[in-house]
Amino acid sequence: MKYIIALLVPIGGLLWTSAYLLIVLKGIKDKAHGMPLVALALNFTWEFVHVFIYPSYGISLYLNLSWFLIDLGITYTYFRYSYKSFEMYYSINKVHWLLLSITTLVLAFMLNYYAEGYFSQLQNITTKELLFAEVLVGFIVFLFVPGCMIAMLFQRKSSQGQSFFIGLALSISIIIYVLEISFNPFHHQWGNPFMMVLMAVCIILQMYYTVLIYHQMKQEGKNPWKTF
Repeated sequence: MKYIIALLVPIGGLLWTSAYLLIVLKGIKDKAHGMPLVALALNFTWEFVHVFIYPSYGISLYLNLSWFLIDLGITYTYFRYSYKSFEMYYSINKVHWLLLSITTLVLAFMLNYYAEGYFSQLQNITTKELLFAEVLVGFIVFLFVPGCMIAMLFQRKSSQGQSFFIGLALSISIIIYVLEISFNPFHHQWGNPFMMVLMAVCIILQMYYTVLIYHQMKQEGKNPWKTF
């Protein structure tokens, strides 16, 4: 059992990495950003904080670094292609869009930086407890990914910049991480009601998004299983 648990983290990490790569490739292919601003800002700055300021431990550090590097590509697609969406849906000029985007990134960085700093400055906090804080903030941040992508899908009424495989990879990945947390004795103290509800909501939102994008692609006459 312990070997299966040990494999869950790298498998989940690879699936997550695959989803991020697909977001970059789909964004370039469709000339449309695939991750909304708030979700991008929170994820990008969370990874930055946990790679360069409060580095994670072991394999988590390498996974965070890989996600950060791929997030540079997602950030590129956002700044390269997203303005047309903001102009269409919110009627704002390019300067306003740029200031809004930069401000959101700065605020997201401050939230992630001070959240981690708050836990790390507590007296007598252990490495294990600090890891819990990192994962807790990470799950809260992740809530915004499917939530914002659902909103973007409803707004666009199009699968542009998105795909079923992105949703599927993220769904399986988050389920794997929840299983690892649930069955790993190292994380037994994480099984409190708040954490359980938080993880459950993450799974529900992500799976809901995956179902929505599947049906959207079917409506567009695309085969969700053959479109990357």
